Amino acid sequence: MVNNIYGQAIRDMEKMRVEEKIDHIKNAIPDDLYKVLTEEWHRFVKSSVKKGQGERELVEFDYFFELFMKFPH
Repeated sequence: MVNNIYGQAIRDMEKMRVEEKIDHIKNAIPDDLYKVLTEEWHRFVKSSVKKGQGERELVEFDYFFELFMKFPH
């Protein structure tokens, strides 16, 4: 469970601010796994921009990641 800046407990990820989502995820998984995932995500976004996908908004990458994580792989 995450507390927002007003001290209220939030359980619905959709109602969380970006910073709250990051803290929630960071606290829910092991530190070494979080480090690997953030490094790989950074590498993916940077690579996509270099390969001509620079017109995409960062929000789109979040959507792609969310969509990807919904399916078994």
